[in-house]
Amino acid sequence: MTRRNKLFVIWSVLNGVILISALVLYDAGPNRDVDVVLYVLMGVLSFPTSVVVVIIAAGFLAGLNALTGAVLNVGRGEIVFIWVVFVVAGTVQWFAMVPWLYRRLARAVRGQQATGVSDSARR
Repeated sequence: MTRRNKLFVIWSVLNGVILISALVLYDAGPNRDVDVVLYVLMGVLSFPTSVVVVIIAAGFLAGLNALTGAVLNVGRGEIVFIWVVFVVAGTVQWFAMVPWLYRRLARAVRGQQATGVSDSARR
């Protein structure tokens, strides 16, 4: 198993544990905070992309509330939906964007070392 696959398995297990814990511990009573814990933990696992996700989601919900007066109640459905959004954002970030950036930077460094000329000097 490659290092990337091991990281993906660890990532997936952590996300699964967070979702299952949130669903099991969810209580519809007034003192429920499991959704807040879910948001914080998913934000940590998906950081820094999670900041963008939160800003977009907050803007969308504020706009929805302003236009229709609708307020979303926290329930298991919302917990799963928010979890899916964070998982998708984090997966794209950690397993698509970061490896792509790493390859691109490594290629640029190799090219710079091979010629001995910096990118800024070539322009």
